[in-house]
Amino acid sequence: MTTTETIAECVWAWVHVSDIHVRQGSPEWREDQSLILDALLRDLPRLRQAGAPAPSAILCTGDVAATGALVHEYEYDTALDWLNSVREISGAHELFCVPGNHDVQRTKAEARGDLRLLAEVRDGRDELDTAYGHEPDRRILVARFEHYQQFAVRAGATVGDDAVSAWRFEQEHGGEVIRLVGINTAVLCNDDADEHRLRTGLRQLRQAFGGITDDDAITIVMAHHPPHWLADEDRDRLQAHLLSEAEVFLHGHIHEPASERRVGGDGRELVTITAGAVHGDRTGDRRHGYSIGGLFRTKNDRLLVRVWPRRWVERDRRFVLDAENVRESRAYAEHLLPERRLRHMPARPRPRGLRGLADRLITRIGARRTAFPTDLSIAELHEQGLTIPARLSTATGADRGLEDLVSGLAGGGSALALGRPGSGKTVLVYEIALRLKEEGRVPLAVDLAILSMTPATLGELIEVLAGEPLPRTADDGVVLLVDGIDEQLAGGATAANVAAQVEALAALAPTLVSCRGEDYERRLAALVPTDLFETMATLQPWRPELEFAAFVERLVEATMLDDGSVIERVGTSHELRRLVERPLLARMLTFVAQGAADRVLPADATALYESYMSRLGVTTTAALRRVGCDSVMEATRVWREAAWHVHRHHLHADAVPLEALLGRFRDEGIDPECTYRALSAVLDVRPFPGSTAAGFAHYSFYEFLVAQHVAEGLARAHTAGDPEAAAQILDVDLPQEIRRHLTSLLRRTTFDVYAWPAWLARVYGAADGTTEQSRTIRNLVPYITCRLDVPATTELRALLDDEQDPFLRNSLMWALVRLDDRETLERYLEELRGDELASLNRGYLLYYYGDIERGAPPYRDDEPFAAWDHTRSRLLARFSDAAAQATTPSARRVIDLYTFCDFAAVRGQRLTPQECHVIDRLRRDIDDAGLGTEALDAKLRDAGVGVTA
Repeated sequence: MTTTETIAECVWAWVHVSDIHVRQGSPEWREDQSLILDALLRDLPRLRQAGAPAPSAILCTGDVAATGALVHEYEYDTALDWLNSVREISGAHELFCVPGNHDVQRTKAEARGDLRLLAEVRDGRDELDTAYGHEPDRRILVARFEHYQQFAVRAGATVGDDAVSAWRFEQEHGGEVIRLVGINTAVLCNDDADEHRLRTGLRQLRQAFGGITDDDAITIVMAHHPPHWLADEDRDRLQAHLLSEAEVFLHGHIHEPASERRVGGDGRELVTITAGAVHGDRTGDRRHGYSIGGLFRTKNDRLLVRVWPRRWVERDRRFVLDAENVRESRAYAEHLLPERRLRHMPARPRPRGLRGLADRLITRIGARRTAFPTDLSIAELHEQGLTIPARLSTATGADRGLEDLVSGLAGGGSALALGRPGSGKTVLVYEIALRLKEEGRVPLAVDLAILSMTPATLGELIEVLAGEPLPRTADDGVVLLVDGIDEQLAGGATAANVAAQVEALAALAPTLVSCRGEDYERRLAALVPTDLFETMATLQPWRPELEFAAFVERLVEATMLDDGSVIERVGTSHELRRLVERPLLARMLTFVAQGAADRVLPADATALYESYMSRLGVTTTAALRRVGCDSVMEATRVWREAAWHVHRHHLHADAVPLEALLGRFRDEGIDPECTYRALSAVLDVRPFPGSTAAGFAHYSFYEFLVAQHVAEGLARAHTAGDPEAAAQILDVDLPQEIRRHLTSLLRRTTFDVYAWPAWLARVYGAADGTTEQSRTIRNLVPYITCRLDVPATTELRALLDDEQDPFLRNSLMWALVRLDDRETLERYLEELRGDELASLNRGYLLYYYGDIERGAPPYRDDEPFAAWDHTRSRLLARFSDAAAQATTPSARRVIDLYTFCDFAAVRGQRLTPQECHVIDRLRRDIDDAGLGTEALDAKLRDAGVGVTA
């Protein structure tokens, strides 16, 4: 991560070494080691010349020796001589060290009692803390580190009560208190089966973190093993303490160097630095390395960590910059620390009560990440001046800004903000929350996923959000923020319940609701009272030369982007100009365009998601392998399977039970820590009262990943010639946006796309039966088939000839008229004269546009007829859109007009003069296409439209 803030000074710096393995291996390998250790000493001055700070200390994260000085008694003598040389050359006068598995004097087979103790504690049959408390057992554990402890004392390194105890050391540097903590994760190491059997025990964690009174100190924790090497319970405890109590965690053991910043959903952050090995194994690529790190203060009083990683190049026999672990053109990696840890800043009392709750809820929104820069949260985007002010408009076309919404909400009115997927709705909600705070209001972000029932009073709602009753006053100034109700609808919540919740919340306090425009119009507009919102605004698109250009220029100024050449590339491409209208897609395109000056950029949204996910997946998979997660599958496949699990089990993509998801991968033999690391690239953890949930960083990521999983499943079934497997993939209905991605992906399949209609017809046949699942499959097949942009009339007609189910006949004929099949058009109009098919045809549109509740098909429109107000307005808007009509096949336009008039006719309603005018014009266009029909004209007369053909 990078920062726009200018560096003011280095607070404290260190040399990080690990896995030295002094005197390891054959005589030849020990000679090689000696040469490399000498080369590292020569590299230290060069690194200083490259801009690295002067280190004050050496931080050694274990495996100093090869065998704990059991095989070669002089292992630690040699190590101490070399570390003293590092001190002399670097100027680092202090040494801090923890033991690793090679520092253990391993228990031998003949010591049967000692081995039994290790086995029982490693396997969980006895507790490590119990062994600590039993003096004979404690002596056994301590004796295994006798040689290491003697070395640490001779070296002047900080030690605990004994070698199996944690230690803590505090010192002031540059106005900051630096707290170093050392933990022994190697207490139970003894063989090649250590992984997932190691333990720290509670005693060490109390020694490391207990009794801390100065919460403003910068805490740097050192251990040899990463947490995922520990047994599950100890791993979880250590990780919780690291996220809660530390800013930086340094470890070794994994011979692949790395540095990363992990952000929890509640805003807790941790920078993890993996050392790599000063002298690694003889096998493999023989990676050797070390680093210099430093804590820096910016001129804006923020703290950050910089790491200068170095790696050994065998060909040149020297250390060079480890380019894999830094940004291009940089000699260091950089990670900003959370602002709450600044000791030199005046302490601000943490708000309590209702305002404290508001701060916590706003923090959750701000912790959500953006698409680019990939490691920035919404809050950091705002802090670093990288947010672009939103443009909004009302139904009348009047421009509205953020301040207008804030003013209306502060004045007691509710507001609705609509936008397309990725239009910046969550960023808008976050910015409005901050402005409301400045106005003295109390913005409370409400997630509908945690409301099992709508509270009757504001006090009850606050108790649900806080997990406890909170004191209130009559003039609290509460404003409710409800973001992403479309995600609740997609997760299975009924439109009626969501509408009722929104209406009930707006009765408790002024409420801002954000939602995708299409979802709101289709499913909620007919159910929410029209006077509920004082303001209804729509997020306007970014303009390539204005908002997009400003965003790119700010990234370049912040050194987060190499140059602004992507602005020119977007400006000259109609397709790219359309993509950057949505901020999310604009950020994704910026990420994809980096280093791609000689490549064609994706020209549509699905291709952009595919390219973005692929590139992000490559970097995530590489990071996983650097920390020892070799057993994890490719990151993108983990993401797809996680998204499919959510979809298949009707979970909410914004509130996924994380433990259940990790358990699903654990059953496949994948370590939960590795799964967590993989998923953290696309998931944010968001704790709610009483549970822990995770949400996709962007809901549209979830939609694309589901579509990609379905597309790959269909392709695999196609290759295997297994239509039953393909049918099983389609037995859960797909929301509209997922369908769009799916058909786009299938159009670009590596198979002959012209062969897909015949194959999908086989899938249709494999779903034989009248169950809800078979009807879902058979409804999806014609939908997909008619959108592949290839001839499919023959296949769909054959299915229609054999199909008896009226609902599915309607789906097949609808698909055929979308392909402009004139023969089916006449057949369709003839069958629509019957009440059965006409009811199903109208009912599907009522379902599609939200005038009736979603449920299992079929959908009917029978007496007593439901109101069709929303369907009516949406169809009329489509008829009035010249661009939409120009791309609509003529046969489809006939059915659209027929159905519109059928709605009015069966209800005994007359169409308005405006509706008659629009329909009369479209009827003349149909005549121009040679599609005049008696059935259509009769239906027009039934609805009171004069036929002027």
